[in-house]
Amino acid sequence: MSQARSPRVQSRSNAKATSVSTEEEVFELVTGCDGGNTKTKISYLSEEGNMVDLAIPTVIAKASTSTIELGSALYDAEINPTENLHVMLESDALTNDLRHAYFYVGASAYRQDESEPQEPSGEEKHDSQLHLIVTLVGLALAAAESGETKARVNYHGGLPINEYKMYSQRLMKQLLGSHEITFVDGKHKGKKIEVDIYDGKILAEGVSSVYGLIFTVENGVLKHTPLYEQIKQDRSFIISDLGAETLDVAYYTAGGVSKHLSLSHNLGTNGYMDKLIEEISLLPEFDARRQKNPEARISRTREEFILRYLEKTTNERIKTGKDISYLASWGPTKNVDVTDAIIDQVGDYGNEVVAFLDEYWSSKASDAERIYLVGGGTLFGYEVFKQAEGYDFLPDDIVFKSPFVTSRAYLIANIISQQEALDAEEVEA
Repeated sequence: MSQARSPRVQSRSNAKATSVSTEEEVFELVTGCDGGNTKTKISYLSEEGNMVDLAIPTVIAKASTSTIELGSALYDAEINPTENLHVMLESDALTNDLRHAYFYVGASAYRQDESEPQEPSGEEKHDSQLHLIVTLVGLALAAAESGETKARVNYHGGLPINEYKMYSQRLMKQLLGSHEITFVDGKHKGKKIEVDIYDGKILAEGVSSVYGLIFTVENGVLKHTPLYEQIKQDRSFIISDLGAETLDVAYYTAGGVSKHLSLSHNLGTNGYMDKLIEEISLLPEFDARRQKNPEARISRTREEFILRYLEKTTNERIKTGKDISYLASWGPTKNVDVTDAIIDQVGDYGNEVVAFLDEYWSSKASDAERIYLVGGGTLFGYEVFKQAEGYDFLPDDIVFKSPFVTSRAYLIANIISQQEALDAEEVEA
């Protein structure tokens, strides 16, 4: 198997002329970034050569320039690095009013009352300042978790297939350059991180996900997963990346991925989340909560709803195979059974996905052996997908890594491309 590249490399004085190097040793953050509409996933290579995953809710809010100081006794426990993300960001990749600005990012964006949290609302990813901010903070966080204050990044991220065809080069140009992120609060409070994106590649979502299915990295070694042999034996197959706004479909044949039949479809989990929040908020059990404010809702953002009411119970239902009830609490009203509402929306989403994929399978990819499902929507619609014939999931022991398949795929593509570049240099030498 291939040896994965160490995060610490000799710096290159010219990103384009990769054969020119200096003796200065710098930290290279080897990473893959999946800017989702619910969570932004960052997978990076640790110093030991293993994959580490970070997930940051794709939510931001404008922030103050300082934070409330609390006694150190509250910080005895291990601090989650993605909590209390309050940052100052300096980047020419952002529009004028955001180039030097303070933000709450992720969960902290909806746990404050200074400004309204902003989450994706249908804008395309290539043109989204929100996605860009969360991605840059995620890269800085990965560098900080690696114990570094300066990181060079050969950026590997992606766009939905339809956007990729039109805007991949434009997005890559926007990302290039130096970005400074200062942590005002949280685990890395007081640290300033410089992220230098010197090169990179934008990949097509769904199409690239195959890397995350067939490869993993352990102790610096690129290895095949248990799915490798199965995928290798398939004459053709489909990979569907189920996201918050879109469903990407990549069709693989013996000749490689079909560029013309791989596509994005406007079907995601966000609309179903919005319906759930609305329906549960209007339950009679919560009438008292809305008396003073009829417009109030049980959660301010979709991601808050997922974290509080969906994620843990869904995972337990999958692990145990038992019909565990979903419970929701709002203020002093505790543990209201909302199972019926959630199962109804899960069923509607799952059935719509299966109907679309079945039609695609029959009309465009009739020779495909099976459909592999990846992405966060896999877990949301699991109750339906597990009963659909010909639909494959990740093995049971790693099915909960489904949301990270794409970010891990980008990381592995990064490793492979950098190894190929080094091999080319050795040949030239």
